[in-house]
Amino acid sequence: MPLIVPGENKLKMVLLNSLEDFHSLKTNRWGILEPRLEENREDVLDDPAPKLDLLIVPGLAFDRQGRRLGRGKGYYDRYIASLEQRLSIKPKIAGLAYRVQLVEEVPVGPNDKLLDAIITADEIIQTN
Repeated sequence: MPLIVPGENKLKMVLLNSLEDFHSLKTNRWGILEPRLEENREDVLDDPAPKLDLLIVPGLAFDRQGRRLGRGKGYYDRYIASLEQRLSIKPKIAGLAYRVQLVEEVPVGPNDKLLDAIITADEIIQTN
């Protein structure tokens, strides 16, 4: 589960072990549920790569070429770039979308990462 660490300007992953872990989630300033940031968390994965097969990323809009529009802070793009640097085989990256979030074209910048798939209620769009 993603956790944005204040002051570090980066995304970390937290291991959720039980349904009770889901009940302890809080809403962050963007309205996204995330684990509570507590001192001495032992479940923060500094290197989740060996355990990460699929990364599901949020987005405001997606296109069929695998581009996504986030909220502009680049947390997920930086996280994906760090995975690409550390791994020979990166996890699959997918976006979950409502049909209305699919648009003709999403503008991207040089640091924006492409998705492998976009999943809607009606279809799975393979992009790579």
